[in-house]
Amino acid sequence: MLRQIQIKNFQSHKNTVIDFQKGINAITGTSDAGKSSVIRALKWLFFNRPRGEGFKSNFAEDTDIISVKATFDDVIIERCKGPNVNSYIITPILEDGKLGTPNLCKALRTDIPSEVSDVLRMTDVNFQEQHSPYFLLNDTPGEVASAFNRVSKLEIMDACMLEATRIVNELREKEKQINVQIEDTNSQIEDFYWVDNAEKELLSIEKYDAALADCRFEFSNLRSICDDYLKIKKQIDSLAYIKRADDLYKSIERTAENRSALKKEIEYIHSVLNNKKRLRREISKLSFIDTAKLELDELSQLREDLLSVQNERELLVPILHNMKKIKRKKFKLKKEINALDKKFKEALSQLGICPLCESVLQ
Repeated sequence: MLRQIQIKNFQSHKNTVIDFQKGINAITGTSDAGKSSVIRALKWLFFNRPRGEGFKSNFAEDTDIISVKATFDDVIIERCKGPNVNSYIITPILEDGKLGTPNLCKALRTDIPSEVSDVLRMTDVNFQEQHSPYFLLNDTPGEVASAFNRVSKLEIMDACMLEATRIVNELREKEKQINVQIEDTNSQIEDFYWVDNAEKELLSIEKYDAALADCRFEFSNLRSICDDYLKIKKQIDSLAYIKRADDLYKSIERTAENRSALKKEIEYIHSVLNNKKRLRREISKLSFIDTAKLELDELSQLREDLLSVQNERELLVPILHNMKKIKRKKFKLKKEINALDKKFKEALSQLGICPLCESVLQ
């Protein structure tokens, strides 16, 4: 229940306090005494209308604050407006009659704070001014029904129906858009028909890549074999004393034809030469390694042709075995050459004279 209203600096009211009693209260007075201003002050408090400060009293100073305070059973609500002030003040009344902690709410534009509207629970239906038409009697049936709907909260159903219709329309529009997107997506999926075969092609590429890695490994092994071959060839070239031994043998053969004592030694030298010839024949068999090197160079250009690489690999397998055999033969021949060289020196020391100049050896 509204118990009291206090109006300050509002139109004709400088500081007016009105106490209300239970039941019907009547405000009487002469014309322009401020009766309608009371209603306007209450509407300004309840609805935050009108805007601006046109309702400020003429006798109020620029620094004075316009204020309308309404006291209810359990709360006091005050609307204030002035320099640097535009707010509502909500002060609860406790059970013992004392005032609680005030709550300040800003008043923005023509909006009323929700804290205030929740307490007042007032609408335009609650006000009937002096010159207003009779309530509901001058309204059309539709306006009357709308008013009853507002009073009984049935307008919520209309609002829900409008909102439901709006949501249904939005969903239908979204459905159309989604159908268009589905059609576009299906057309895009058709453009990716090759994806089904991509996995098989990827597996095939992985197999080719693994085979290529094996070929690279074999190529690396063959390269190391070629390097070993070059080293062996250099070592063989370093055995140039065999050629000098050949020349020495020819000189001995010319000077020692009539010396039967040297027959055994000459036979030894013959065997050395035979072994040398046999060694040269073995070395000449290694000439195919140069051809293998060329074939290895071609492997880097024929990576994509795996069948050709496998054939080349099969050709190179016996080469590896031959290289191992050659290494073993080379090691054996080197031992034989060292043994023959030792025997040749022993023969010269036993002979005691140089076969070329026939001088005594020291």
